[in-house]
Amino acid sequence: MQAKLLRQLNTTSTLGWLDHDAILDAYRIINIDFFRNVQVEQALLILSHCVHDMSSEETTFMCSAHSSLLSFVDFSALILHEEENSEEHMSAMKNIDSCWTKSCIQRVAKKFLLKHLADAMDGSLSVIKVLVTLLS
Repeated sequence: MQAKLLRQLNTTSTLGWLDHDAILDAYRIINIDFFRNVQVEQALLILSHCVHDMSSEETTFMCSAHSSLLSFVDFSALILHEEENSEEHMSAMKNIDSCWTKSCIQRVAKKFLLKHLADAMDGSLSVIKVLVTLLS
């Protein structure tokens, strides 16, 4: 499924242009439930594509990538705050693969997200503004 999603995130038309509709459809799949159902390594591939698209000149791709990264942040919050016992929280957590642990989330945040987001800060002012909203 993740290979298909990666292909869809890079879909081109018969003329060789990026297929905006297919790419935006792919981004709609990347939400909290998506991260709940994939392994860490698979999520990293998708996250790296999102970080790449944060520097896109296409505003729709940048916004979609931002939304997907926010979904990962929300998913991470579920893992990091698993001591909460609310019914809603327990329902959201019940299908999460055991590979997503607090230490795993912290490692992904430190060694992947923060590193790559810091690299992206060298981009345009609009990219920097979007990244700041992601980090806040």
